Amino acid sequence: MLETVLAAFLFATISISLISLWLSHYRLQAQTQHRVVAQYVCKQMMEELLSQPVSTIVPVPRGSKPSIVIDSMMNGHARRVVYDFAVTCVNTANTKDVTVQVFWSEGKMEHEFHLETMLFSGY
Repeated sequence: MLETVLAAFLFATISISLISLWLSHYRLQAQTQHRVVAQYVCKQMMEELLSQPVSTIVPVPRGSKPSIVIDSMMNGHARRVVYDFAVTCVNTANTKDVTVQVFWSEGKMEHEFHLETMLFSGY
């Protein structure tokens, strides 16, 4: 009898641990997917800015342009993630520091990914 109770307890403990691990895996997989998409959006925006003459790059406040909405399927569930973005520029004597930020929410937490570069405008 004691062996049966001990075996049942051990099985329950291992089962709960595996289920918890499985749920954490899917949550982290979704978070990683959102971060990869944000990184892609940020890189695309930075490339678009870098293709312009330095003097034409101007700040873009968050919310001044339409958000990027991406619908996807993850583990059989439809997900919609809204990515907002902003561009900031800081001019110095011969350089312009350009930062592209992408924001998105997961549950009640807001996340951010950003890229920054320094452009020389003295040419």
